[in-house]
Amino acid sequence: MTALNETFVEEQISRLRDEYGGVPVDDGTVEVAPAEFPEYVQNARDGYVGSAYAWVVRQPDQAGEPSETYSGPEETRERALLILPRGGSAWGVPGGGREGDEAFEETAVREVREEAGVDCEITDLWHLEHLRWQSEDDADDRVTHTLHAFFDGEYVDGTLGVQQAEVNGAAWFAERPERLDSYAEQRADLFF
Repeated sequence: MTALNETFVEEQISRLRDEYGGVPVDDGTVEVAPAEFPEYVQNARDGYVGSAYAWVVRQPDQAGEPSETYSGPEETRERALLILPRGGSAWGVPGGGREGDEAFEETAVREVREEAGVDCEITDLWHLEHLRWQSEDDADDRVTHTLHAFFDGEYVDGTLGVQQAEVNGAAWFAERPERLDSYAEQRADLFF
């Protein structure tokens, strides 16, 4: 079997678990149509090893001053930052693909800034997902490995603004929205 990025992914899982404690790791295998699989192999050879996301929380005193015409209630609850991906109908955790030699934490911070216009600081890790991608063709023995890291973060600065090429919306939520993607749902269960 030809394993692409397996060693790197295993090293990162070890590093992250050592640093953040016994974080659960979901292992999965994804079978890809033979005609599409060469693209996955090329992406792995080009350095794609996964992605990182951050569940960012803003404290009530970080909300900023309301305008003179605002007549709503005073901000009294923590809020979580969620994005609505382009083409999506469920709110999700901001994040995306690792670039260059970034640590997964750096990726999460950069992606939150790019997608939502917000600066954050990573505080913890709540989930890891190790995926093995393989062809549906049994004669192809190549397997590519990716790691997807899900962090907790604290709001530092910035005003919501979306990267329109990737995101249709971003918002701070004090209550659980009706539609969440599966990852946001996992973390929301502990927050809302």
